[in-house]
Amino acid sequence: MDTLIIGQGLAGSALAWNCHWQGDRVKLLAAENLPTASSVAAGLVMPIYGHKYSIIDRFKQKLELAEGFFRHVEQHLNTDILFRPLRILRRFRDAEDRRYFLQERYESVAGWVQLQLGGDGQATGFVMSGWKLNVPSYLAQTRQYFQNRGQFLAAELEIATDVVPCFDQVQLPRLGLVADRLFFCQGAVGSQQWNPWFPGVPDHPLRGEILQISTECVCELSGAAVSSGGWDAVVDEHWLVPVEGVAGHFLVGATYDRERVTIDAEGSAGGWDGTTASGQKELSTSAQRLLFQGGMGAGQHMVVSHRAGIRAGTRRRQVLAAYHREQRRLGILNGLGSHGTLLAPAAAAELLRQFDGGCGQVREQTEPVVSGTVRRRSGLTEKAQTIVRRAVRAGDWVLDATAGNGHDTVFLARLAGPERVLAVDLQPAAIEKTGLLLAQEGLAGVGLVTADHADELERLSVADAGVWCGRFGAVMLNLGYLPGGDHVLVTKAETTVRALRAACQLLRAGGVLTVLCYRGHAGGPEEYSAVREEAGRQQQCQVDEIAAGTGNPTAPVLFVFRRNATVRE
Repeated sequence: MDTLIIGQGLAGSALAWNCHWQGDRVKLLAAENLPTASSVAAGLVMPIYGHKYSIIDRFKQKLELAEGFFRHVEQHLNTDILFRPLRILRRFRDAEDRRYFLQERYESVAGWVQLQLGGDGQATGFVMSGWKLNVPSYLAQTRQYFQNRGQFLAAELEIATDVVPCFDQVQLPRLGLVADRLFFCQGAVGSQQWNPWFPGVPDHPLRGEILQISTECVCELSGAAVSSGGWDAVVDEHWLVPVEGVAGHFLVGATYDRERVTIDAEGSAGGWDGTTASGQKELSTSAQRLLFQGGMGAGQHMVVSHRAGIRAGTRRRQVLAAYHREQRRLGILNGLGSHGTLLAPAAAAELLRQFDGGCGQVREQTEPVVSGTVRRRSGLTEKAQTIVRRAVRAGDWVLDATAGNGHDTVFLARLAGPERVLAVDLQPAAIEKTGLLLAQEGLAGVGLVTADHADELERLSVADAGVWCGRFGAVMLNLGYLPGGDHVLVTKAETTVRALRAACQLLRAGGVLTVLCYRGHAGGPEEYSAVREEAGRQQQCQVDEIAAGTGNPTAPVLFVFRRNATVRE
């Protein structure tokens, strides 16, 4: 089988190797000097990440597949230094962070961590096993391997005009290429160039910056401990990892920016390389802190290099590995985000397993594609989730007051941990769908309640002498009807206002209540007006109203209630 792959980052390389091993005649096409995620990739793999100490779903299974994949690559390249184990130190930020980890997370991750104790016997953090891919070496050697076989071509494409899918093949007439199938693996570049089959993918790119620094501390990934504690890397909100083969050099990163996500090609006249003075200052401050916390000296260092790249993020934080519904010889692998080293091998293998020869039904498609466009949720839905993500703290309870199909419940479970989530819906069908979705995502422990949202929130606000009041970091409501359900069964203005008042009682100071109002159905405008009036009367919360920006009077509107530190008189 002849297979064309456009893009040679972590996604394209993983697909190329898998296709090569199954006997395909592979042709890799990649543009030169484009700002990819690989520019800022540390290649770090660890089971626990983020300020909520989240655990990657099916981590052990994905790690085993990734280890086997990279070992196989090393055999073909006659090297054994691409993918190596290392020990990672993570320090607690403060006493509350320690309490949250020990009470809410430790039991589920005990097999992965070794607690570190201070002189007073209190836990100061933990050490966990991790792994690191030498990303620059892996990508360069992969390119050289296929180039030596005449299977790599440096080329810039105009996807909409250069790619011509046919019934039994895919053609690139300008380059004189023909294949049985073609995969788009362009990372964030895919969102900047028009692709008529997979437009706007990825839909949430992130610009990131990293530094390479030099210290007087000698550090090599050679099995020797580099600190008094015997760890190689240190993480908190940033990471500090050694540079392979360069004594005393580290990478520190990475920043996150969702606003400025366009970087000019390397060498372009007057172009911006994506780096900023503020990014360098932020990372240099973190480098000093991490070096000191890791016992690697007082933190003094010198910046050797500063670079930026664009990560291929998606709003739903899911990898897109799928075939076009109509043009089944066209596939895509994108959206690896910050976990590309771990996720790329598994996603590539799954995508190839789905292929049916280009003429039948795609099997168990990972992400639904409708008319060539990835299904996307409302922009206001994503806005609400972003607001909630920023507000929720370690130890908070969170509540989805209108569970619906369960998407916000899954989001909250990943954010706060399933055991800290309650989901409510009046319709048993909604609770059933939510439960099934949680099970599919491997999220057990969410409290599912079949009840009217107003009744349940009011019950919580007075239960056990009000013990639940002030314990919730976020409450989310999506008003209207159950998507895909009976449009006659809708939330009502009267009960919604009761739910809002009870929800505000449940929020802690600084907590948020998001209310997404839909105005296009019968009763929707009246419910919106009732929420707006209640927002104007609120004494416990400051309220923002965010419109969809379309000018359509029936478009959704998002209300954000932020609980005051004290009630206004």
